[in-house]
Amino acid sequence: MVILKTAMRIRFVPYVVVLLLTFSLTAESSQGIVTVHYPADLAIMEFDLLSISLSFPEGSADFIEVEVNSHIKASVVPHRNFACLSVPLEIGPNEIHIKAKQEEKIVDEVALHVFRRSDLVSKYKKPPAGFKKDYFHMQARPLCATCHHVLEPTAADKEFIPIETYAAEGLK
Repeated sequence: MVILKTAMRIRFVPYVVVLLLTFSLTAESSQGIVTVHYPADLAIMEFDLLSISLSFPEGSADFIEVEVNSHIKASVVPHRNFACLSVPLEIGPNEIHIKAKQEEKIVDEVALHVFRRSDLVSKYKKPPAGFKKDYFHMQARPLCATCHHVLEPTAADKEFIPIETYAAEGLK
């Protein structure tokens, strides 16, 4: 009787393994479409506007939606295989969800955590453990430099580059 029960359990194991692999492959196949170039996860920010730079394979998403703390703050229909946009941040911790959609279905989602520091609100002067300042250096991000080094942007460039970039470029 014990041998029969053991044999039945052993025959059951391959079915469980196949079932688990099926679910894990399905979950992985929808991931990895969106690449976030900026900001890094667990970044500390000083300003209330966060610039986000993304890329994705051409044709993989027909809509990008960005939520900050469960509120939709930006949505974009990508015309290229990258998108640059800005979203407002609240003082303190911010949870950002970037959702790539294809035909109204979420095909990928990336979560970031950003801490907006404040010298005016004492409990937000120091970030939580694990967060670090992310200095944006154009030399380290050649993909961004191709658009952001445009001294006189065309109308098409202005559609894809956050407006505050122009002010910063004019100061150089």
